Amino acid sequence: MVVLIGFASITADAQVPGFQTTSPFAVQFVQAWSVPLPGNVKLIKCKPLLNNSRNNLVMLVGGDNANDLRRTLLVTHWDGFRFAIDAQFKFLGWTVDPLLVGRFYDAPKIPPVAGSKAKPAVQPVRQVAVAAGIYQWTGGTFERVCPAPPALKISINLPGALCPLVGGVGDATQIWDVEQNQYRVSSFKLDDRDPGFPEWGLGNQIYEGRAQYEPGIQFLQSYWNDTQRWVICDKLGTALTDPETGTTGDTIVVYVPMDSERKRTYWQLTRHQDYEQAWTSGAIPGKVLDVCIGDPRNDGTSGILVLTEDPTSHQRTLLFYKPQKGLFRH
Repeated sequence: MVVLIGFASITADAQVPGFQTTSPFAVQFVQAWSVPLPGNVKLIKCKPLLNNSRNNLVMLVGGDNANDLRRTLLVTHWDGFRFAIDAQFKFLGWTVDPLLVGRFYDAPKIPPVAGSKAKPAVQPVRQVAVAAGIYQWTGGTFERVCPAPPALKISINLPGALCPLVGGVGDATQIWDVEQNQYRVSSFKLDDRDPGFPEWGLGNQIYEGRAQYEPGIQFLQSYWNDTQRWVICDKLGTALTDPETGTTGDTIVVYVPMDSERKRTYWQLTRHQDYEQAWTSGAIPGKVLDVCIGDPRNDGTSGILVLTEDPTSHQRTLLFYKPQKGLFRH
């Protein structure tokens, strides 16, 4: 069975003051800005989607309540004042929705028309995966490539290659490849020496088979390259009486590999002893709904984006935490 989370448990009482600041993975963050987002946003991603020259903040907007399966996908860019909408489409979602953006599919090449002076059509570089299917931008609209695999949760981020999709949990886990009009069981076999990492698309939603690393600490996302090796968790805050609100005062916690594990891949680091706590955000007003990595304002600064919900007004806010040490490389 593929190990997709990275390590089985983490130590809730790890202390940042003991962190090895000489580690190549040492990192600290500072909150650089925050901005309100539309109501009912439940998941976020930050990657180029409409073209390869500008990052988009992609938002999945939920229905009015837990029983409302109406969904809207918003693709936006920062216009200097707000995240302006470039494209959107509506669909029916799942109780536990996925949101993933990546290179899942190579669009077939469009041959040039003989004698035509028109420029060749630009091939989509990335696709977006939601409950309604895998979609790609055609320049004027989103076109569905194929239906979504069942119980979709993860994409396996493989440098320089298409990213397989992963659905299910435990023994029911299945890896899928995307093809035109269909998905199929992938022939991909993970070697623990492979580069890459799993990118999760569920945020802080509760689903069958979800397990906490330690009581009160929930895994949210991973990011892994030569110098940035982050496992990002949510330390749950104060429980509230409304089960849909959950908690307030959550804390983001970032774990990195021990210095002694610098030569090992993500897939080889499966024990909590392989990691140490590098940074915590301190209590955040409201509940953390999702986190992702990116540069949403396209200013050359990538960091951790945190989507939060106010427990009283249900206002969604995007917080941006900027790394303070080391160069962030894509």
